[in-house]
Amino acid sequence: MKYDPRKAGALCDVCPLRACKPVFPEGPPNSDVAIVGEAPGFMDERLGRLFSGGAGDLLNEILEHVGLDRDRLHVNSVVLCRPEVPNMTGGKRWDLKTYLSWLNKENAARRKAAKKTKSIPELIPSPVDCCETRLKGELQTLDRGARGRRRPNGLVVVPIGNFAAKIVTGLDKGIMKLRGSPIEIDDETGVA
Repeated sequence: MKYDPRKAGALCDVCPLRACKPVFPEGPPNSDVAIVGEAPGFMDERLGRLFSGGAGDLLNEILEHVGLDRDRLHVNSVVLCRPEVPNMTGGKRWDLKTYLSWLNKENAARRKAAKKTKSIPELIPSPVDCCETRLKGELQTLDRGARGRRRPNGLVVVPIGNFAAKIVTGLDKGIMKLRGSPIEIDDETGVA
């Protein structure tokens, strides 16, 4: 069965990255551990697999060191598509943080222009907002499965980086402040 992010709650039809090639999550449906990154990178997009480049090599090395088999884990990302700024020569690609900074500036300019003309601004939606329901739904489904298999703490989610940590936990703390501290996520709300 082909993965369809829309069925998982993604708002692909309104996402500004809808023309980009998505890199879908992978892993068995009975995973007890989920790795969540920010967004696909160049090699991820090229190979169609999350954590394929240098970050993937490092992740695989760490997993091997702690005795985890990547094929038994759920691997996902906050956004399924590699961020691209539209209408730029060569289709410039950015990391998600830089893209969102550009998006905020673009939407601020649109608000300002609309205010001058007393019209309603046409804002560009955030790809994070478009993918958030999908990600949280997938993690909740895995968590319910883990709890059903009598895993007392449910799904273990390992966010990779600040941005993923903030989205997964709903907290506005940097990953270094969260490091080493388990955080219980509410199954219903998906918030710490």
